[in-house]
Amino acid sequence: MVEDDPEFSCSLRELLENANYAVENVEDGHQALLRLGQGLPQAIILAWNLPRLGGTAVLEWTRRRSSIPVLVISGSPLESVFTNAFALGADDFLSKPFSGQELLVRLSVRLGQAQQRIPPRTQLGNLLVDWARAEVYRGSQPVLLTPLEFQLLQALYRHRDRVLTRPWLLENVWGHGEVGGDRLIDASVKRLRRKVGAHMIQTVRGLGFRLAFP
Repeated sequence: MVEDDPEFSCSLRELLENANYAVENVEDGHQALLRLGQGLPQAIILAWNLPRLGGTAVLEWTRRRSSIPVLVISGSPLESVFTNAFALGADDFLSKPFSGQELLVRLSVRLGQAQQRIPPRTQLGNLLVDWARAEVYRGSQPVLLTPLEFQLLQALYRHRDRVLTRPWLLENVWGHGEVGGDRLIDASVKRLRRKVGAHMIQTVRGLGFRLAFP
């Protein structure tokens, strides 16, 4: 949860913990990005107007790396806040004041939809991938991936029905385009192949990459 109002965040935390959710709270956008860089939660409740870095920056950063549910909350009466949040990829929007029950219902629905998009664990050949914990195992042995390598594997799995181009990967996994981007992608795919198996990732000549497993 990213909320800078101590009294409001305290009441939300109590509400969520009473509903058996584990909650972490940070007070500004900068702290949020530092925490998210350590590992993604199952969902984010995101205040829009935050000190240091606003909700816009946090949502953009998250969407470049994950499709976890993001529920935006705001006390602003402006319609532009609502439309901008959804345009940037928010899953839901609640205007203050709102009831605790409404928040719990919406959060439950969004988490249920997210679970339908990707299972918590997936068997890929001889690998077991725990998406929730960002862990990969070959038998009982962990396969150590960097956060970026795991995000690359997740992108390939999530979009396994199509070929992912290098520009798409640069924008959606790395979050930017840059000179030499093709070499960056190729080097990262090469390192990931060494760890998960060269057969796992196919190169489609002239197009990009795709996961070799359904």
